[in-house]
Amino acid sequence: MTLSPKVCFTLQNSRGVTHAEKLFGAQTEQPFKGVRISDDYGAYRALPGQQQLCWAHLYRCIRDLRYNDNLPEEQLPHVTKWYEQFAAIYEDLRLYLDEPYDEVVRQTQSDELWARVQTLVSTIMVGPEPTKLTKLKAQLMRVGQAKLFTCLVANTPCDNNRAERDLRQLVLKRKRSFGSKSEKGAQALATVLSICTTHWRMNPGNYFRTLATIS
Repeated sequence: MTLSPKVCFTLQNSRGVTHAEKLFGAQTEQPFKGVRISDDYGAYRALPGQQQLCWAHLYRCIRDLRYNDNLPEEQLPHVTKWYEQFAAIYEDLRLYLDEPYDEVVRQTQSDELWARVQTLVSTIMVGPEPTKLTKLKAQLMRVGQAKLFTCLVANTPCDNNRAERDLRQLVLKRKRSFGSKSEKGAQALATVLSICTTHWRMNPGNYFRTLATIS
């Protein structure tokens, strides 16, 4: 897989579906046709293109439950086993993505991992199950194989960690300055940071000199 150094930020006044649709051209003649890597936030589900659910979000959900100090002792063995098996699936997924791409092999790997997810979800706990785990199981079955393993067949990352890292500086800037005071200010900030971040990724060794040549 190839990762582009180009970054494009856009700032809006909410996380509403209207802004997401505009970003991906949902109502245009040329909607987005690639793979979106995101969490399961409702505004993202019906956008154009394929969706790859972020495995880092899913993993953190079960990891946080496993290491929750308030988890009842009688639920710990089941949650621990569930966590370990889910973590093993996630690890194998990342290993597969590091292998040379072969479409037939990747589809076979997708089928194998999906079968493991289904088996894991079907495990029944004796006694009351943690609500968080029940919801995670339901989520996995609802999104299905396509949104969990599109990354294998389409040869894309299985998480949006890079996007979150790219957003970190913008989020810190917004937090420290209490956000933009106007829509024009927000647009200006998004444009400047898009240019600077992209330029830094493309010319890290000669950043300031080449940035000065931009007219």
